[in-house]
Amino acid sequence: RTEHERKTNCVQSKGCDHQVLLMQVGFLFLEAGMVRSKNSINVAQKNISDLVIAALALYTIGFAFMFGPSLGGLLGFGGGLSMFSDVDAATYAFFVFQVVFVGTAATIVSGAVAERMKFAGYLIHVACACADYLSGIRALGVG
Repeated sequence: RTEHERKTNCVQSKGCDHQVLLMQVGFLFLEAGMVRSKNSINVAQKNISDLVIAALALYTIGFAFMFGPSLGGLLGFGGGLSMFSDVDAATYAFFVFQVVFVGTAATIVSGAVAERMKFAGYLIHVACACADYLSGIRALGVG
């Protein structure tokens, strides 16, 4: 790829990051409007915690697991973003896209369980959803 193509892909990825992040905000507004007013802060906490847990999961183990050098074709290890050492801008943009996508995918369930699930139980669900997403990406051979 030429330098121009890499820069164009990076800008397009950042644009997609913003669009998917706006989906997260849209889900937050939709869910806050559908619940009783006393639970709107709880819905906002759930949506924000989705994004935080997704970012932490992807940063600590997920990115290297999905896109790191393969160990027998089953899982990746090392060489990921966990070191933040010599990674280019396109990889950072791709990382941010994966973070917002995992967070938004985990948020979809929060509308269905609004006012029906305790916060701690919901956090466990988000952690499991992130793990499922991460393992699914690797199984599809995307990494």
